[in-house]
Amino acid sequence: MVLAELVPKLAKAKNCLFAYFSPGKNPFYAIAKALFILYIPEINEKK
Repeated sequence: MVLAELVPKLAKAKNCLFAYFSPGKNPFYAIAKALFILYIPEINEKK
């Protein structure tokens, strides 16, 4: 529900960053990895 309604509205504002992840067996590592990529854009470009 949130992804269907809130994300498109925030994306239009163009001042938000989004991170998608699955918590898996180690949820703290998963969220840290997702957020790290947002704050270090050079890593995102190399992939």
